[in-house]
Amino acid sequence: MTRIIMRRALAIGFAGFAAALAVVADAADYPARPLRYIVGFAPGGINDILARIVGQKLNESWGHAVIVDNRPGAGGNLAAGLVAKSTADGYTFMNISTAHAISQTLYARLDYSLEREPATGNLYRFWPEPMPEMLNPDVTVRGQGVMEKCTFCVQRIQTARQTAKDAGRPIADGEVVPACAQACPAQAITFGNLRDPQSRVSQAADDAARGYHALHVLNTRPAITYLAKVKRGPVEG
Repeated sequence: MTRIIMRRALAIGFAGFAAALAVVADAADYPARPLRYIVGFAPGGINDILARIVGQKLNESWGHAVIVDNRPGAGGNLAAGLVAKSTADGYTFMNISTAHAISQTLYARLDYSLEREPATGNLYRFWPEPMPEMLNPDVTVRGQGVMEKCTFCVQRIQTARQTAKDAGRPIADGEVVPACAQACPAQAITFGNLRDPQSRVSQAADDAARGYHALHVLNTRPAITYLAKVKRGPVEG
């Protein structure tokens, strides 16, 4: 499968992170000590990976350590409550996920609020305009045709699976075509069963000369393979 998903997710994550730190960017002596990056989920997930990538870059840019502190639990609500109660000096921060927005509609009482600015102002500043509108279930601010989460068109997979089951046969290669592949005029997206060595997607993924995986060095075993022709220039001295 060839998809451009991780790049979009990282771009959105970095954009939100930059807005979060904008509130302290005017301080001439900031930062003057190590920073604490709270992650509301366990190590190894996308939130943890993003925090460590950003933390490393901030460390290189600012010359101060960025300590990634994983505080999993309650869908990220424990970490958000911890940040909300911390001193609003820009040295304790976190990245907000969709789980926090969903929690606003599920729980009557939380230690933080994304709908109004608390006394410390710690969390609301993570939501620059027009992002607060995303907390209203009746309002959408996403661009036309943008999908926040890709499920590989699971409804199409289930339909093909049931059809094959009723016919007493396995799902044929190419029988499941997700919306992105169907809409791509260049046929640059291939979807299929990686466990079938005869499938088109499996043969494309085995292309050692062109195939690569995002963050594969972290042993995340991604199911998405990108195909690209990589050209390396001369090594700069």
